[in-house]
Amino acid sequence: MNDDLKNLLGAITQRLQNPPAPPVKQPELHGALQQHFGYAEFKPQQEAIIAALLERRSVLAVLPTGHGKSLCYQLPALMQEGLTVVVSPLISLMKDQIDQLRRRGITPVAFINSSLALNEQRREMARVKNGTVKLLYVAPERLRSRAFTAELARCRLSLFVIDEAHCVSQWGHDFRPSYLALKDTLRILQPPAVALFTATATPEVEADILQQLGLEAVEKFVGSVARPNLHFRVHRVDSDGDKFRALADLLEGFPGKGIVYTARKREAQEVAAFLQNLGIAADFYHAGRRDEERRQVQERFFDDSANGLRVVAATNAFGLGIDKRDIRFVVHFSLPASLEAYYQEAGRAGRDGWPAQCLLLYWEEDRGLQEWFIKESLLSKTDLSKLLRAVEATPAVGKFHWLAPKDLEWQTGLDNTKLTVGLSHLQRLGFLRQYPHISRELRVTLHDAETRDPALAASLQKAGEVIDTREFCRAHQIAPVEWMAQLYDAQWRGELHFYGVEDCWLVEHLRPATELAAITETQLGMHDLERQKQRRLEQMLLYAITPDCRESVIRRYFGEAVSEKDRCERCDNCNPIPDTTHSPPQRQTAIAEYLQRRETPELAGPDLDGGVALAFHTFIQSGEHAYTEVGTRVHAFKYQGEKAQIEWLLERTLKVLAERLPCQEIDAIAFVPSTKGDRSYAPVTLFAETLRQRLGVRAAFQLRKNRATRPQKEMVTMEQKRRNVAGAFAVHSPSVKGQRILLVDDICDSGATLDECARVLKAAGAAKVYALTLTKTGHVAK
Repeated sequence: MNDDLKNLLGAITQRLQNPPAPPVKQPELHGALQQHFGYAEFKPQQEAIIAALLERRSVLAVLPTGHGKSLCYQLPALMQEGLTVVVSPLISLMKDQIDQLRRRGITPVAFINSSLALNEQRREMARVKNGTVKLLYVAPERLRSRAFTAELARCRLSLFVIDEAHCVSQWGHDFRPSYLALKDTLRILQPPAVALFTATATPEVEADILQQLGLEAVEKFVGSVARPNLHFRVHRVDSDGDKFRALADLLEGFPGKGIVYTARKREAQEVAAFLQNLGIAADFYHAGRRDEERRQVQERFFDDSANGLRVVAATNAFGLGIDKRDIRFVVHFSLPASLEAYYQEAGRAGRDGWPAQCLLLYWEEDRGLQEWFIKESLLSKTDLSKLLRAVEATPAVGKFHWLAPKDLEWQTGLDNTKLTVGLSHLQRLGFLRQYPHISRELRVTLHDAETRDPALAASLQKAGEVIDTREFCRAHQIAPVEWMAQLYDAQWRGELHFYGVEDCWLVEHLRPATELAAITETQLGMHDLERQKQRRLEQMLLYAITPDCRESVIRRYFGEAVSEKDRCERCDNCNPIPDTTHSPPQRQTAIAEYLQRRETPELAGPDLDGGVALAFHTFIQSGEHAYTEVGTRVHAFKYQGEKAQIEWLLERTLKVLAERLPCQEIDAIAFVPSTKGDRSYAPVTLFAETLRQRLGVRAAFQLRKNRATRPQKEMVTMEQKRRNVAGAFAVHSPSVKGQRILLVDDICDSGATLDECARVLKAAGAAKVYALTLTKTGHVAK
C-alpha cells in the first residue's frame, strides 16, 4: 500500500471520528473567551467566525489589522479536541504568537521550523503526536516534506488554518509560490474545516484564493477595511529632490516612530542617509542586507530608548512580522504598485488604536518606474522555454533533476524570484512537478545501527562521509523523493541525523520543452497578469489624485458598498490642513548640500575604501531610460569617439574628487581593461592617463585580463555579473604592495567588476583602493 493511499485512508478515518458538530451556544463561547484570553466581549465578526469553525464549517475571513484574526482560530483550537495546524509565512510571526499565548498561560502550543535544532523539532513533534499540543504553527515549505505531512495525517486534526491567505493568489500583493502546494496538503490531510485569514483581499483575490486551493463550500466573513484612527494624506511634489525636502518638513510635524517605504533598495539607502544627515536616528532595511544587519535594524526600531531608531527607510521586505503597535506614521516615498500593497503597508501604523499618519509623496514620474517594474516582472514563453531547457540540461536520475538556484541564474539570466515563479508556472502547465528541496551533498551521523531498509543500510555504511545525493540515488536505483522520505522517517525515529550542503530544487521532468510551443498565450496567462497589474496601478494612481474621501476610495476598492455621503472626515480631502511647515535656514542648507552630494553616487564594495561616480548614467522618465547630462557626454566619449568630451569630464572629475575622495593620498591609478582587448580606441585608458597627469600621480597602469569576458551590460542577474568577471583580472605592474590605488572605469553597473578588481588589488598588497567611475547606471541588481 503506497503512502498516498495510507494517508487518504487515515484522513477518511479522521473524518469519521469528526462528524458534524452541534451548534455552539453563546454562553459557552463567552465563557471560553473570558477563561483563556480575559476578554469580556468579542470584536465584530469574531464570534460568528469562531462558531462556524467549531461547527466544522470552513471560512474565509478578511479582517483588517487590529480586528483579532488570530483569536478566531486560537480559541476554537483550545475549545475542541484534536490538533489545529496554522500555516504562517514567517518564523518571526510564529514565535511572536507562541510567546503571546504562553504569556497568557496557554501552553499546549508549538511551532516546528528551521529555527529549531533537529532534536527540538523531534521533541515538539512527539508532543504533537501524544496529544499535548492543540495549536501547531508551521511554514508552508515544511508541509512539502512528505514525511512531515505523513506525521500530521496520523494525528486527529480539528482545523487547518492558512494565515496571510492572500499569498496563495497570483493577483495578491504578496504572492508566494510555496503557498500553491497547500492544495495538495489539504487533499492529503482532509481536515474537518479550513480557515483562511487575511487583512486585505479584493473580491477577485478572494475568488482566486478559493480556486487555487480547490475549496468550494466556504463561508465568507468580510469586515470593513476602515481604520478610524488612520489619517490618509497625499503630498504632491514636482521633482525627486522635492520629495526629500517635503519629507524633512513633514517629519517635523509627526510624533513618534515611523517607516518610510521606497520602491527600490537604492532609495531606501538614500533616504536613510538623508535623514541621518539631518540628525534623525534612521537606518535602511532591504533584502540586500545580511540577515544579522536586518535583525539589528529591526531590534533598534523596536528599542524605545535613546539608542533606538526613529525611522526605518525600507523596501517592502520590511513587512510581515513587524508587529510594533505604536508606529505613529508610515510614509510612502515612492508610488506603490497597488492599493492592496499601499494599504497593507500603511496599515502598519497605529495598531494601538491611537491616531497615526499615512502619507504618500506623489510625483507623476513615479508611474513610469512602476510600469517598468511590471514589464520586468513578467515571464514570457521564451523565459519558460529557457528555464525548462536548463532543467533538461542538468544531469538526472531517471526523471528527477537537482537544480542549484545560482547555476540556473547563470544559465538563464532569470533572477531567483523569476525562477521560483517560473517553476510554479511550469508545474501548473504540467511540464514538471516540484518536490521539497534536496541537498546536493549529505553527511549522515548514525545513532542506531539497525535498520530494515536496504537503501538506508547502504547510506548508514557511509555514516560520517559526505554522500553525493545524485550519485547515491543513481547507484542504488532509488527515486530521490523516496530516499529522502526514508531518511526523514529514520531521523524522526532517532536512528540517524543528517544535514545537507547546498540546497537544491528537486523537480520531476514530465514533458519536453519542445511542447511549450503548443501552449497558447491564454494558457500561459501572462497577458492577463500584465493587464491585472496595470489595472491595479491605475487604481493606485486614482487614489493619489482623487478629490474624494481617500478612505472611501480604499473601501470601494476592496468591494465595500460606499455612498457619496460616506466621508472619513480625517483625510486631507475631507479635512484639508494648510501646510505651515517651513524648514529653518540651517536645515535648508543641510538639505541642499545633501541633494547636491546625491548627484554624485557613492560606490561601495567589500574591498573598497571609498568610491564615487560623477553622476548617474540614466534615469527613468515616463517609463523609459533617459540620459543625464554626464551620461550623454560619457556615451559620446565612449561609444562615438568624441575625445573632445574629455576636458569637460576631467574638470568635473577633479571637482568631485576634491570633495569626495582623498586625492592627495593616491599613489597610483589602476584602470579596468576593455572587454574587447583589440580596440584601437580605448577611452578608459585615455581618461586614466590624462587624469594621472592632472593629479601628478607617478603611475597609471591597466589591470591584466586573464580571460575573455562578455560585456556586463549583457548580463542580467547579479549571479551572472559576478561569474562573468570572477578570476578574470590580475595585477601586471610594478608592486602595488602598500600603495594607495585609485581604480578607474567608465561606467559602473552592478559593481561586480569593481568588486573583483578591488579584490585582486588588495590580494596583491594594496593598502587602500578607492573607486572612480564617470557614471553609475540606475540599475538595481536583481
